[in-house]
Amino acid sequence: MKKDFYNNLPKKRMATGILVPYENKFLVVKPGYKEMWSVPGGIIEHNESPLDCAIREAKEEIGLDLEITNLLGIDYTEHENHEHGENLQFTFLSKPLTDKLIGQIIIDNNEIIDYRFVPANELKNILSSKLAKRICTIIQNNNFSQTLYLHNGGLVLPR
Repeated sequence: MKKDFYNNLPKKRMATGILVPYENKFLVVKPGYKEMWSVPGGIIEHNESPLDCAIREAKEEIGLDLEITNLLGIDYTEHENHEHGENLQFTFLSKPLTDKLIGQIIIDNNEIIDYRFVPANELKNILSSKLAKRICTIIQNNNFSQTLYLHNGGLVLPR
């Protein structure tokens, strides 16, 4: 009975993204498997916490052990095509990069093929529309000391 209960619970995908500041810009990465740029992060694995995923993905994608300082937002997203399901997107903030750390960035030229630093007002031009909406909402509505709740990239809480 107990096993059936847990097997029948809804499943949601979860992923992380990290805002990595440097001066007045943010780090973006270019995945080799999609058109648009992204922020470091990825899919949360089975029995992995969102924070652990963020740290692991940063290490895999840019070769750095980032110091995460805050959870900036949780975005519940649903897809128009219900076959793709729903998911939770956790957006974290890292400690700002230094010139020394930038010199230690390593990309594998396979999963990640490039990186750059982009001002906040230009992120909407290079990120996918869903990611851009989420990241821009977080940047515009957050002093980086609170956690926001979003739905499909739009601010819900705090109001």
